[in-house]
Amino acid sequence: MNMTGFGCLRLGVLVAIALPGSASPLRAEDRPEHYVLATFEGRPWWKAQSRVLVDWRTDKPVMAGLECVTSYVRTLRDGQPPMEISVSHPVESAAYDFRFHFNLGEAGLTDRKVETITVGGRPYQRQGVGSRVVPWFGVHGPNDVILSYGIARDMFRPNEAYPWLPVEFLIPQFFEVDGITLGISGNFEVSHGNYEKRYEDLRIDMSGFKEAFSWCIRQVNASGDRKVELPAELKKRIDERPAR
Repeated sequence: MNMTGFGCLRLGVLVAIALPGSASPLRAEDRPEHYVLATFEGRPWWKAQSRVLVDWRTDKPVMAGLECVTSYVRTLRDGQPPMEISVSHPVESAAYDFRFHFNLGEAGLTDRKVETITVGGRPYQRQGVGSRVVPWFGVHGPNDVILSYGIARDMFRPNEAYPWLPVEFLIPQFFEVDGITLGISGNFEVSHGNYEKRYEDLRIDMSGFKEAFSWCIRQVNASGDRKVELPAELKKRIDERPAR
């Protein structure tokens, strides 16, 4: 699967302009970070949701990009999917940003995190890699991984002999397997105030992932003559006149 070169984003979008005399600022709950465009009910364990991302200028939303989130819903933890993969595409950019989101809960173990992902019997180490500024030599990440400033990403490698690679390196492999295994670590309280590190595995059934994620790619790849039909609520917020 080629996940680069999807084409430039061409969206039929109204641009909101802040006008003088606007009403008092809206509450945070009235300024959502996204509006839902469409949903995909996959089979059997995967579903997806495409969204319009927005920024707020005074009380007017301005479109920031498109996002689609593919969620595994077979084993919900605290009512949330244990694993999601999102792909976003900012306005006026050819870049695509792929990210993992994990909801591991705290039952039994605290401070849980995913340390490995096993795909087709091969484990990959996981590390959250953030960029740092080296004033005299640009922007670099650890282990000679060069990143954009201000971005933290999930990176993976089979072992220390390999370079760290981004999550999109693993996604084509997800299409070819029946399941993957998350290697999770956490702290277990053996006595009051005393903890030891323990490990557990969580299997993710990949049946239906390919269909759901492929749908997501099509949603964020608004190229050619395709226009995004904005949700009615977002259109209303863009079109409404400010109070005077």
